Amino acid sequence: MSFRMVSSNPDAWKALADALAGMVEEASFEVSPEGISLRAMDPSRVAMISLSWSSSSFEEYRCGSSTTISLRVDDLRKVMKRADKKDKVTVELGEGALTFRLKDGYEREFVVPLVEAGEALRPLPKLSFNVEAKILQRSLRRVLEDVEAVSDHVTLRAQQDSMEFLGKSELGQARVKLTTGDPDLLELKVKEQSEATYSLEYLSGFVKSVKPAEVATLEFSSKMPIKLTFPLDERGSLIEFYLAPRVE
Repeated sequence: MSFRMVSSNPDAWKALADALAGMVEEASFEVSPEGISLRAMDPSRVAMISLSWSSSSFEEYRCGSSTTISLRVDDLRKVMKRADKKDKVTVELGEGALTFRLKDGYEREFVVPLVEAGEALRPLPKLSFNVEAKILQRSLRRVLEDVEAVSDHVTLRAQQDSMEFLGKSELGQARVKLTTGDPDLLELKVKEQSEATYSLEYLSGFVKSVKPAEVATLEFSSKMPIKLTFPLDERGSLIEFYLAPRVE
């Protein structure tokens, strides 16, 4: 089976590798003529990552038929740490291995061995949300870091015109409030007032990993999982992250 893709977006590869590294040791990519997809769940089954990377996002994309490509996340991360912002990334499937070529001037080649395929592609959870907010990614990162200064979990509280991020522990309390009209909060839709608490280890770790995305879409309902969506480009490719709520 032939598979080859060329991308001028090494930041997307880095973000994906970093996001996966916080959750799983091995990742199975479904490659098809339409593009690349992945769904992975962490061992404790509280967090899930989903990738939809359209073939139209690549400068060159060739895939003869659908197949699964599995590799160690640490191997992928080591290769992507060698990538610079201006590198062109070429990936080709060989016999039992994936070859990565990075080129901006001179070319570097890395051959990563494949591993046995893991679980089949998991279905995405069917959820409806009462809150949808679009927030600047860098602002969301800072907000979570503010709460992380005193707590290992964050409570999200949303009403018609505002959204709060709350944390508390024996170290004290933190409260960050974004209101409609704030330049950091681009959009807020609230069907009904909602409140839920989530682990900052997972949430903050994931948000920090997807630095290239400018805007984060955050969706949640009271005592329900949260969904974060980050675009990889303007062509509909995206990374989604689901996290179960923290139960007191």
